[in-house]
Amino acid sequence: MHHLLKSTLAVFRANLGEIRSNFEFLALAARIRPRMGRVLRWEGLKDEEKRVAQDFMKHSDIELGSIHRGLIVTIAGAFEEFVGSLVHARIRVIDESESEYSRLDRMIADRNIRYTGMALATIAQPIDYLGLDFVQLCKNIGSCHTGSSAFRLNGMAFRLNVGNLNSKRLTEVFARVGYQPDWNYIGASASLKKLMDKKRTRDCTKEVKNYLDQFVRIRNQAAHSASGGLTLEARDVEFALSFFDECGSLLAEGVDSAAS
Repeated sequence: MHHLLKSTLAVFRANLGEIRSNFEFLALAARIRPRMGRVLRWEGLKDEEKRVAQDFMKHSDIELGSIHRGLIVTIAGAFEEFVGSLVHARIRVIDESESEYSRLDRMIADRNIRYTGMALATIAQPIDYLGLDFVQLCKNIGSCHTGSSAFRLNGMAFRLNVGNLNSKRLTEVFARVGYQPDWNYIGASASLKKLMDKKRTRDCTKEVKNYLDQFVRIRNQAAHSASGGLTLEARDVEFALSFFDECGSLLAEGVDSAAS
């Protein structure tokens, strides 16, 4: 795998690992709280330690569902950042592999102009999370012309509007850089088949797409309402973490294959 794609995947997995660590700590804290009174040797504690333990034990009415909803939104954000970074990395790979602008794939060249224009149009209301450098965007697009051997594509511009990544939207975003996700390859993953409880690739492929679509709906409901009747349990968070860890690796492999 190309080093740019490999590092992008590594960052994503590290982010998921951090979310998982926090999630596991939360679950452990919930299990420990009702048991603390029986396992602590109160006579050996200092006053401050007793107060901390007692304050912790007072929280007997914690509703973990609201925290689970927050974790789902965080996982969705990590995945969107990952997909945007993969798209950006794919453009950087193209930058490295082509020595002359005239040899660049016409589709990529045209989309570079299109997305640069869209990015520059946000100057009046900059997109905070992208941190676009408008001067650099202009310099880069100015280098993209016939005869140029020192051109640079605007990879950051290709990251515009990467959100709500259901199966259809994910396909559209990757199409920007000439990659068509091979859903059957993803559905053939032994890890995903086990996670989805499916034996046949076709069935797993369908379930993967369904889950992506469902996940976006759940994410939006969790993000835009206090609860909205949405109940999320620990197993929902665990499933999402496992799903995106495996799916992320397969997508990175696919982008790498398309770049080869």
